[in-house]
Amino acid sequence: MSEQKKNAGGRWLSALLLCFVALNIGTAVAQTNKPGKVDKITPTIVAPPDPDDQTPDATPYNIQVPTTLFTGQTFTPTITFRNMGNPVWTGYPYRIGAVYNNWGKSRLDFSGNVKFYDLLTLKPTLTAPTTPGTYPFAWQMLYEGSGFFGKASQVVMINVIAANNSAVVNSVSAIPATMRPGETRQVSVAMTNNGNTTWTATDLYRLGFADGLMTWGMNRVELPASVAPNGTATFNFSITAPSTSGTVTSL
Repeated sequence: MSEQKKNAGGRWLSALLLCFVALNIGTAVAQTNKPGKVDKITPTIVAPPDPDDQTPDATPYNIQVPTTLFTGQTFTPTITFRNMGNPVWTGYPYRIGAVYNNWGKSRLDFSGNVKFYDLLTLKPTLTAPTTPGTYPFAWQMLYEGSGFFGKASQVVMINVIAANNSAVVNSVSAIPATMRPGETRQVSVAMTNNGNTTWTATDLYRLGFADGLMTWGMNRVELPASVAPNGTATFNFSITAPSTSGTVTSL
């Protein structure tokens, strides 16, 4: 075969490959653009109220709150309302009011301007009742002096329970029966949380010696990590024997 024919054949093969690639690309594009393959985005257009209507209006947008709390516990819910009226909320006398006055505050204040269809989000610090029971939690926009307006949030029933701090010794290891005066030893104590609270260092949960004294060079051991109910914490620490001989109560 002549060199000219070889070149012609190569050009023909290259053209065929390019055509094949182009066809595949076209097929992929066509498949991508098939009806039903791309979700349609349909924006929601909310018509503003009549300009002459200056009646305030609101609708709850989002309420996030725990459904179980301990008595007297402080907590921070998220409460969001949307302005559905013409009047701009400018802070007081506009407020968010408690429908049920169980949570330490009956009014929530804010600053700034909330226009039509804007969101107002508050994260107040509230306090659970001191008596166990099931309590309703709901809020509504308020114009002080005129009363509530718009729709109230959905009522969330919150179970308020008494805290039960309880623990059981899981294991104790490496505590010697005899030590020399001033001798230091490493020991380990495992405690299981069989109450309904979570132990945290922030809330000052610690391992304490039974007599509360500094007999062994210390009387508190820091919590190594948070411990949920039914969890176990292992405390590894050093003890130092008293400097004088004698029989001493164990940990």
